[in-house]
Amino acid sequence: MMERVDEATCVIKAKASRVYQALLDPAILSRWLPPDGATIEIQRFEPREGGEFRFVLTFAEATGKSSEREDVVSGHFVRLIPDQEVSQAITFDTEDARFRGEMRMCWLLSEHAGGTSVFVLAENVPPGISRSQHQEGMTSSLEHLKLLLEREA
Repeated sequence: MMERVDEATCVIKAKASRVYQALLDPAILSRWLPPDGATIEIQRFEPREGGEFRFVLTFAEATGKSSEREDVVSGHFVRLIPDQEVSQAITFDTEDARFRGEMRMCWLLSEHAGGTSVFVLAENVPPGISRSQHQEGMTSSLEHLKLLLEREA
């Protein structure tokens, strides 16, 4: 069986160093990562290779993986290349086998005319995650990041 891959991309009018900082600073991350209709509580965040993180996303509607309205997410940072890449291994705290397994998220940054291209690659996406909802969520998060960083420029 081939593992599922989802992806999203956008161009942000900000330097790669600023985008990279927004990926690794929990105070900034909490302002843009939750997709539309969600909030986040960051419980642990160690932005270094091997460093762990844990957060809880709470949704307005019943779309959660850990409970009806929550995603409890744990993981660690696999690779950090300043101003270029943030790779993470992620698992959902769930009893539902459809959402189990380790998903890899890779945020790739590259120079683009007038800013930074941000490409998000999700590998080994659990089969219980709706492809369309995942795509919408990743796109929503990227739009929030773009609005935040371009507003602060």
